[in-house]
Amino acid sequence: MRSSLSPRSTCWYRMVNMGSYATVAINSKTLFWYKNKVNPELMSLFDTNEKITLKGLPAFEYLDRLNINDYNPEDIEGVEINVYTSSAGILKKRLNILGFSESLVKSVFETCKREKIDLCHEMIDSYTSDDKNSSVIDIVEIYKKELNEIKDLEFNDWLSSIREYKNDPDIFNYKNGPLELIESANERVALYAVLESFEPESVVELDVSDLYDGGWISDEVDDNNSVDISWNISVSPPIILTEGVFDRSVLVDTISLLHPEISQSIKFLNTDYKTEGGASAVIKILKSFAAAGISNRILAILDNDTAAREAISTLNIKLPDHFKIILLPEYALLKDYPCIGPQGENNADVNGLAASIELYLGKDVLSNEDASLVPIQWTGYSTSLKSYQGSIIDKAIIQKRYKNKIKEARSNPSLIAEQDWSGVELIIENIIETLSELR
Repeated sequence: MRSSLSPRSTCWYRMVNMGSYATVAINSKTLFWYKNKVNPELMSLFDTNEKITLKGLPAFEYLDRLNINDYNPEDIEGVEINVYTSSAGILKKRLNILGFSESLVKSVFETCKREKIDLCHEMIDSYTSDDKNSSVIDIVEIYKKELNEIKDLEFNDWLSSIREYKNDPDIFNYKNGPLELIESANERVALYAVLESFEPESVVELDVSDLYDGGWISDEVDDNNSVDISWNISVSPPIILTEGVFDRSVLVDTISLLHPEISQSIKFLNTDYKTEGGASAVIKILKSFAAAGISNRILAILDNDTAAREAISTLNIKLPDHFKIILLPEYALLKDYPCIGPQGENNADVNGLAASIELYLGKDVLSNEDASLVPIQWTGYSTSLKSYQGSIIDKAIIQKRYKNKIKEARSNPSLIAEQDWSGVELIIENIIETLSELR
C-alpha cells in the first residue's frame, strides 16, 4: 500500500474514525468530505485531464501540508498524491451548463427557510405551555432562538454570511455554519453558493489520494471503480440543436479552442445525417423529441432572422419545460450593417431579419480586401411576419475563412488575441446563461 496524505491533510479524519477520505477544498478550505467514496455528482464536474498524479519529492513540493520530515527517507519515493484541480470560475460555468444558477440557489434557500420555520413552530407547539420541566423549557428556548434567527433572514444576507464564514480558520464544511440551512439540498447547490463568494481564479481541488491509498479506487477500469463510474454518471448534459452542420461546427470548434474547460459539458446533436436543414427542421426535431418523452434538457439555437421567427410561429404545441428555443443574440455590429436590396445599397439593423451565424464570425472574417463588410442580400418577404428575410453574400467563402481562422489559431494560439471572437463569444455566453436557468 502506498503512503500518502491529501493536500488538505485528511489524516485527522482517520484519527477520529478509521477509513479513507476524499475532500473538496477551495483555497485550502475543506468544503466536502467523504468516507471510502466520492460523490459522483461532484466528481463529474472535473475533467479527466485535470487530474494531477505526483510521486516522491514532487508530491511534497506540491502539497503545502505534507511534511517530508514525517517520513523515513526510504519511504519518500513511495508517497503518491492524486488530485483533480480546477478553478472556481470554470466550475461555475460547468454548473451553469447543468442548470445551476443563483436563482436556483435562492429558490432552494427560500424552500429550506420555510421548512425550518415550520419545524420550529411544530416543535414549539408540541410542548404544552404548562409543562415546567426544565429540559423541555430549554428545548423550547432553543427552537425559539432558531426561529428568531431565521424568520427575518434575507437571501442576500445569507450569501454575505457565507462570504464571512469562508474566512473562518476552522474546517469549512457545508454541514456547519450558514450552509447548514440547505444541508438537505443537492450538494452542487451548496457548492455554487460557495463559489459565488470566491474569485474566479480560486483553486478548487478534489483530493482522492486517500482513496487510492486505501484501495477504494484505482486507475484500472472495472465495473466497481467509482472513478470510472463517476465519468458516466447520469447527470445528463444538455443537448444543443443548431440549424445546420456549419452552425454546429462553429460552436464545437470555437468552444474547444476558447473554452476547452466546458467542451465536455455540452453535447451538440450530430446532424450530419440530415438531408433537411434550417429552422423548420429544428422545430420538427423538437416536436419529435417532445413526443418521445426525451428527458434531457434540450436547447435549440436558431438564426436571428425572419425565417427562424416564422418557423417558431408554426410551433403549435407547448414544449416541455426542459426544452428551450433561443435566437442568436442581438449583436452591436449588426445594428448598422451594409445591405443590398431593390432600392440599392444602404445600411440597416439586420438583427432579427438576417442574422445567421456567419455574421458573428468576426470582422476579420467578414471584411473584404478593401476593409468593407460583406453585405446582406435581401431575398424575400414574409407576409405573416411583415418583414424581409436576408442572407449574407458569398456564404461559402465566409465559412471557409472561418475554418482557416480556427486552423491558424490552433496552430498558433498567440493569434487568438489579435483575432475578432466577439460575436461567437456572445453566442457562447448566451448559451451558458440560458442553460443555467433551464431545468
